[in-house]
Amino acid sequence: MADLPPFQELQWARNRLGLAEVVSLRELRCRYLELAKQQHPDRQPATAATPGSEGMEEINRAYQLLVDYLENLPVSLADDDLRRRDPRAYHAYRFRDWLGSDQV
Repeated sequence: MADLPPFQELQWARNRLGLAEVVSLRELRCRYLELAKQQHPDRQPATAATPGSEGMEEINRAYQLLVDYLENLPVSLADDDLRRRDPRAYHAYRFRDWLGSDQV
């Protein structure tokens, strides 16, 4: 498993992309595409003080940092962890034979 980035870098990336504290990979991608459309160098007039690609470079860096983090984050698929996450669906799955297929 790859080394995970430091907390400060993850916070910077989350803030740079304007994400909530809880985010899915799909939400991350949608936000990235939204910002990429807004900040793309072709849409921004370049000036001597602030080149148009600087904002896009930060967005790309923040996005890649979070994607790498989420792709390397270990996720437990143990029964206890799944039950805690969604108890109703877990029990419906575990007792599907007893409840009958209509209940699931």
